[in-house]
This record gives sequence, C-alpha cells and structure tokens, in this order.
Amino acid sequence: MIVKFKSLILSAVLAVFISIPAFADFTIDKSHTSVNFLTKHFMTRVRGHFDVYTAEFKFDENSPEKSMAKFVAKAASVNSENPDRDKMLRSDNFFDVDKFPEISFQSTRVIPLGDKKYRLEGELTIKGIRKPVLLEVEYLGSIIDQSKVTHMGFEIHGKVNRKDFGLVWNKILDNGGVMIPDEVEIDIQAEATQK
Repeated sequence: MIVKFKSLILSAVLAVFISIPAFADFTIDKSHTSVNFLTKHFMTRVRGHFDVYTAEFKFDENSPEKSMAKFVAKAASVNSENPDRDKMLRSDNFFDVDKFPEISFQSTRVIPLGDKKYRLEGELTIKGIRKPVLLEVEYLGSIIDQSKVTHMGFEIHGKVNRKDFGLVWNKILDNGGVMIPDEVEIDIQAEATQK
C-alpha cells in the first residue's frame, strides 16, 4: 500500500514536470545573422553593423512572455564600410570605445502581440548610459536540420534617440539642417540554433 502510494506521488510529480514547457536555450548563428543600425547622412541612409558580439536567449513558443534575450557588442567593432567614419564613431564624440568598450541589451519583458509578433522590452546601455527601449520582433518560424538541431529565425526592429545615450555630436549644414538626425533605426536579422 505504501509502495503504491509512493508510486502515485512520483507519477504525479513527473506529470507536473512534463507538463511545464521547457525553455530552449539558443545561440546566434553569426553566419546567418546581421546586427545593423541605420541613420541618415546628408540625403542618404547609412547602414552600419558590429562585427564582434555575443547573443543568447531563451525562447518558449508556448509561453513567450517568459522568454529572455541578452546581447553584448564590442563597440570598437563598429563597421560602416568607411574607415574615416568608423574612426569618428569610435572616438569620444560617439561611442568613446576606450572608455566604454561594450554596448549591451538585456530584455526585461516579452509581450505577445499575436501572429508570431512580439514586443521586446529591455534596457540598452551605450557609453555607460542605460535606458529602456522597445523592440518589435517577428518570429519567422523554425526548422529541424538533418542533425536534429533546431534553427529559428527572427526579425527585430526598433528606434532610439542617440542623444539619450550621450551621442550628441553634430554639424550644422549651410542650409540650416544638421548632418546627422537624432533617430537611429535598429535592424537585426537573426538565425539561432538550439544548444
């Protein structure tokens, strides 16, 4: 009778654990991922990215509100395909990479919006200044490859005001405008693989 009772308890405990959706840990596949920012420069749109970064997240499609994401980029790895501009971006006029070597993002909340879209709330830190930001995420789906590894795709977009993070340098143009607008767009195309 005691053995039977213990078996019933064990079965109940196992049933509870099995019913809880397990978080899946993922790492970014850098060969299929780009971390970009865009802003206007004079009359054109300039795109830049970071060559050196780490990113990880936990994702549960059944309970996405419990998911989390973390991203850390080496500020000195900024690359806009223009050496002179990159030198300026690394200077104390912008990222000041000698004093602030990392740019980071840590999620604080994931809100499902329906149709595989989510609002990702978090804190972005640039030049030692931490501010809340909102990002829009679209989950593009998943596949399992021949090695039984799960791959997931995401598109992430957002906008930040660079002056909120101490990136205040600018230049007044002859027509009265400015060389660089305050708003910077974030554009991330990400593929992740399950650990």
